[in-house]
Amino acid sequence: MPPTFPISLEVSAQEFQQIAALLRRRNPATAHRLPLIYGYVRVSHYDSAKSGLSPEEQTDAINECRHGVCKKHPELELGPIYRDDGVSALKDLLVQRPQGSKLLAALQPGDHVVFKRLDRGFRRLVDTCTWMTVWNERGITMHFTDIDLDTSSPNGRMVVHMMGAFAEYEGERIAERNRDIAKRRKARTRSGRLASGGRPQIGFKKMGPPGRRHLVDDQEMRAWMGRVVNLRDKLRLSFSEIAEILSGWVLNLAEPGSEQVDWRDRAWTRQSAERWYLRAKELGIEPDNRAVRPSSQPAP
Repeated sequence: MPPTFPISLEVSAQEFQQIAALLRRRNPATAHRLPLIYGYVRVSHYDSAKSGLSPEEQTDAINECRHGVCKKHPELELGPIYRDDGVSALKDLLVQRPQGSKLLAALQPGDHVVFKRLDRGFRRLVDTCTWMTVWNERGITMHFTDIDLDTSSPNGRMVVHMMGAFAEYEGERIAERNRDIAKRRKARTRSGRLASGGRPQIGFKKMGPPGRRHLVDDQEMRAWMGRVVNLRDKLRLSFSEIAEILSGWVLNLAEPGSEQVDWRDRAWTRQSAERWYLRAKELGIEPDNRAVRPSSQPAP
């Protein structure tokens, strides 16, 4: 019999088929194993560490909770911790995320799942209520480390329902603010407005005679911005590491005895690397994996 869902919530046919397919999937080799306690980590953007939601902090909190639960339930064994990077829970349901779908496929009756916070697993109320209903029917318990709560009791499930509504509201408010910010920035870019002090915004340069100067795309600067994006998104380097690498590239380009005349000759810092990365994301610049070499050396 397929799982039932709250009447007030709507689940599309495609989403229901994905859920049903996962529930039907079974691994005969683990059909009679001991129950496991899993963990799930999700990071939506690069600055999650600023709000205490870095992957390391989430993993530490989950492991501490898992060891505590295992003391209360000696029959449990530790399972893997699944991690999704750069994934929005508001846009993608748990079943639609790469590691989230693996977690759903691995869960068996009697298992437990630990999240640092509810919004790490769910940002949509339909997602929260759907899986809480399905897991409750299968005897699977959710734990949340930030409020020391689980869904093994009616009180816990009631609190999770309310938390799910607030998580969705918060996510929609964040998305609305981000859209407003992007809209204002786009309008400023189109109008050709300069940054404070008359300097062009990152990614642009001034062209034309005095009194009639206007902004145009700085292709060389944008190429460097693409390298910053590549180092951050593809190689997973910190902004401090990116600044150190770019400073070495700058030394390769600078001529002996030359003065600091433009952005290429300035020392890179963690703040400047982060600022360039954010600006590149706003402009939609793709990662560029080309390295910078001295002009005397041929490109590979």
